[in-house]
Amino acid sequence: MTDLSHRGGLSEPIRPDGSLFERIGGREVVDRIVEGLYDRIEVEPSKRPMFVRNLADERAKVEMTPLFHAAYGGRVDVVAFLLDRGAKPGPNSGPMVRHAANLGSSKLTGLLIAHGADASRVGPGPWVLSKEVADLLMENGADVNYPAGEWIWRTCTGNNSQRDNPDLVDALVDRDADLSTRLRGATA
Repeated sequence: MTDLSHRGGLSEPIRPDGSLFERIGGREVVDRIVEGLYDRIEVEPSKRPMFVRNLADERAKVEMTPLFHAAYGGRVDVVAFLLDRGAKPGPNSGPMVRHAANLGSSKLTGLLIAHGADASRVGPGPWVLSKEVADLLMENGADVNYPAGEWIWRTCTGNNSQRDNPDLVDALVDRDADLSTRLRGATA
């Protein structure tokens, strides 16, 4: 059995070829680790790492589960692995969908949505630049006008860090961004 007492092997990125699975003893060991994490969380809820961020709702609590970490890492293979073993996106899944979409990954975005993740609170973002991702999100309730005015901040009309991106503005307008929206007194 592989010694898991050190963190070196587990802190390395999971490789698409599955070599990390093999290094720690194969998929059976990974299954036991994941099951053990979920069992421990059920017994000791205080062990569940959580954080609060202002995403769309400043009180939204996003559970930082193995699924959350895999989605934020863009790991379609690990997300599929966890979902196949019963992981659920959860009620506050919008940030995972937003992140997958902004990565431009229609496969990861679709996988999360197919397993119940919420696309309705994704809001505006670079995902509109990918027709495949944008179509998928719009079909599942995404709205570039959510929350109101946010799209202005995310484009060259409101955010200096993303200034002069006419492609993003065009894509947002193509996806029905409200041109009469006001943000801090300014319009698009």
